Amino acid sequence: MQKGVSYTNETRTFSLVRQQACHWYEDPLAHAHTIEYEKSYSYLPRLLFEELSLAQVSKNDPTILDGAPAEWLGRQSLTEKADRLDIPAPLWRLDFRTFPQAARKYDLILVYSVLRLMPDPPAFLTWLKRNLTPEGRCCFVDFIGNIDEELTRHILGRIPSKVHQQFLLDQLAAAPKPEQIQQWLFNARIDHYRLAIGGLGGYEERSEKALTLIAQNTHLVPLLMQLSRSGYKSRRAAEIVFHLTFAHGGDH
Repeated sequence: MQKGVSYTNETRTFSLVRQQACHWYEDPLAHAHTIEYEKSYSYLPRLLFEELSLAQVSKNDPTILDGAPAEWLGRQSLTEKADRLDIPAPLWRLDFRTFPQAARKYDLILVYSVLRLMPDPPAFLTWLKRNLTPEGRCCFVDFIGNIDEELTRHILGRIPSKVHQQFLLDQLAAAPKPEQIQQWLFNARIDHYRLAIGGLGGYEERSEKALTLIAQNTHLVPLLMQLSRSGYKSRRAAEIVFHLTFAHGGDH
C-alpha cells in the first residue's frame, strides 16, 4: 500500500454508512434490537477476544482498559478487572484529538467492535497508544469491509431474524478495508502492528501460534467448545472480522 494516500474522496459516502451503523446504537428502538443481536451473537466472541488478548500479556496482574465501554454497545461488562472510560457520550461522539489522557497507563487495552464507528480513527489510535505502558499492548477486533457476496450470504443464512440481518449488513457497510486500516495506522504513526483476518485471534486455528495461545490460557478451550456448539458458529464466520494488535514499543 502506498503510504500517505488520502481517503478524503470517500469521506462523504463513508460518513453516511457510518451514521447508519451508529444509528443502531443510538436510536432507542433500534438499540433494543442491537442488544438482542449482541446477546445472541457477540457475547461468546467478545469473551474469546478478551481471553486471547490476555494470553498475549506476560504480566501476572496487568492493568486493563476496556476501550469500548459496554454500556454504549449493549453488552454486559465481561472483564471485571478492567477500567472503563468515564465518558458523557458514545465513544464515536468524542473528539480524541483533545480528549484527556487516562489517569494511568495500561498493560492491555481492549477495543471490541467499535473502530468502524469512529469518525477520526487515527486520532483514536493515537490516543490509545499514548495510554499504554512501555510494554503495553492494544488489541482490536471488528468487522472487515472486503468480504464477498458469497460469504455475506453464508453469514446471513445463519441469522434467522431479518432485523438482525439488516443490523449486520449496516455494520459491514461501515467496516473498513485492510488498506484503510493501514492508512489509519500510518496517520497515527504506528509502524509496528499485526493485522490479520479470521482465524483464532488472527491465527489459523491449528497453527503453532494458536495452539500456544490456547496452552497459555485454560479458559480458551471451554469457550471454543461453547462456540462450536452454538448455531451461529462456523469456521467461515471468523472471516468477517479483522484482528489488530499493536504495542507501545516495536514488539507486536
